[in-house]
Formats: sequence, C-alpha cells, structure tokens
Amino acid sequence: MSVAVQLLTWNGEAFLGECLDSLSRQTYKDWQIFILDNNSEDQTSAIISHWFVHHRGHWQKNSQNVGFARGHNLLLKSHEWPYVFILNQDVILEPSYLDKLMSCFIARSRVGSATGCLLRLERDNERLTKTDTMDSAGLKIYRTHRVVERGRGEAAWPVGADEEIFGVPATAALYRRSALNEAAAKTSNGLEWFDENFGSYKEDVDLAYRLQLFGWRSVYVSAARGYHYRGLRGAVDADTALFGVATWRSRRERSATANRQSYRNHLLFIFKSFAFPPFSPVWWQTVFYETMKLFILIFTEPKTLMAWTDVYKLRGALAVKRRSILAISRGPENIARFF
Repeated sequence: MSVAVQLLTWNGEAFLGECLDSLSRQTYKDWQIFILDNNSEDQTSAIISHWFVHHRGHWQKNSQNVGFARGHNLLLKSHEWPYVFILNQDVILEPSYLDKLMSCFIARSRVGSATGCLLRLERDNERLTKTDTMDSAGLKIYRTHRVVERGRGEAAWPVGADEEIFGVPATAALYRRSALNEAAAKTSNGLEWFDENFGSYKEDVDLAYRLQLFGWRSVYVSAARGYHYRGLRGAVDADTALFGVATWRSRRERSATANRQSYRNHLLFIFKSFAFPPFSPVWWQTVFYETMKLFILIFTEPKTLMAWTDVYKLRGALAVKRRSILAISRGPENIARFF
C-alpha cells in the first residue's frame, strides 16, 4: 500500500457520510484510512462504524479533543507509509482526485506536497450543495509573509496545467513522507510534523514554509477537483488586505476566539520559521506590515492582542524549534521565488 489517508473527526455527522463515500469512489485504490476521532459527541462514531462494515482501515478515539496538529501527529506516528493524504471531514472528493495527485508525485521526485482545486460546499439545513465558487487553489505568500488561499471566493478556475505554488492547505492535501520527515521540527518529545503549539489554524502554512526551506516543491493540480465547506471564510484576497474594508468585515463575522487564535498562530509562524536575514528588504517589509497590523488591532480588536501573552509563554519552545529548522535548511531562496 502507498497512501495513508489521515482523517481527523470531531462532531462531523453533517459531512462525514458523504466524505467517506467520496473516498470509497476514488479511482486510485492503493490506499488505507487512518481515522482519529477527537471525542465526538454526535453520531460520528456510528457513521464510522457503519462505513467500516464494508471497508478496511484503522480507527481510534481520543478521550479529549487534542486539536488538529496533535491529532495528525499522532496518526503520523502510527504508520510509516510513503505518502500521506490529509483529508478534512467536511470535504467531498471527485473520483479522480487522489489519482491526479499521485500522478503528479510520480512524475516529479521533488514534489513534497500537492493539492487540487477545491470549490465551496454549501450547507442548507441537512442538504449539501456543490458550487462553482472557489474555496482554494493552494497557498500564496506575500513579501510581508501574509499568506492567503489562492482564488478564494472567485468563480471556478478552468482546468489547466499543473502549477508550482508556495504551499498547500491541509484540507485535501497529499504529502510525501520523506519530505515531511525532513521538514519536521525536532523536539524533546520527538518529531513534530505539524507544530503542536499551534493547535488549530495556520499549522499548514507553517509546514508549507518549512517544506520550501528544505527545497521541496508544492504543486496545484487543477484537474483534481473537490468541494469543501468552510466555516471561517475570510475576504477575497486583495493587495490592500490590511486596509481593505472586506478584510475587517470578514473578521467581524468571526468569533473573538477565532481571531485571537489565528493572530496568535501567525505570530508563532513568524517568530519560529521566518528565514530572511535581519534588516533585509523582506525583513523590513514584514516588520512594517506587522507593526501596522498591531496599531490597527489596538483600536479595533484589543482582545486579540492577548495573543502576545501566549507567544511570550512559548518563547523557549519557539527558540528550540527555530534552531532545529534553520540549522539545516537551505535558506529562503525557494520562498523568495513566490514574491
């Protein structure tokens, strides 16, 4: 077997049945599923049990919700399969999705991660509807180290040639295990592929950055199609982001906890993985952007600034991980290609 499908579940009864059914219909058959349930309290366990009547795989249940990063790290420690497919419970895949991604990996030895074209999945009461609105075509990074989902909110992009991108969101993403192992942060508790200090939100951005630092490529495979329901959507990408009305309107639609967690994890990413030399042009642009953001948050979301308390408490762990990453990375040239 070649592909380990990792599925982390938590109260996913609204989506899980169709997600698993779409996985069953994949034309690529050389895979096995590894499910970890984060202590769901709905019908998630019953749905999984019913699915396993006709399918093989591994399933375990936590006594508590350990979050996205910790959950997937536990699954990664449970196997050594050469390819790892991270799948969200609220995703429905077209039958050729895995096949298209695997073809990309087979053709290119330095591809460390790949994603397809994800369109939005809408939910109306109990009904799920596929749309022609883009959810994500991979990750895009700016010189300021702002990272966004490409294509978010736009009309569906046409099928075209495979395209190299900065990174992939861990929504329906295929990773090469050797790339994950090389880019993992080394801690006293062993390897951390997804940084467990992040919990949830932006851990895939941090991993994408590290994969680039170690010379691995990320690819957008437009012919691979899937559908994703996104609760926290954000604004359509724009160069004016920090000063755009749409950006701040979308932040007001999210909870204060979500805004704080997102900002907190962005800061963790910057302090731990930022690879450009101090006082370089990219360093200055990033510092300026973050300073402006801080100034705006003081007046618009003062509670979000409590994120700095968390970052301060984690400064020791961040320093250890930063040293382990930058000591053997290939430098920021790969990342600079995307500015």
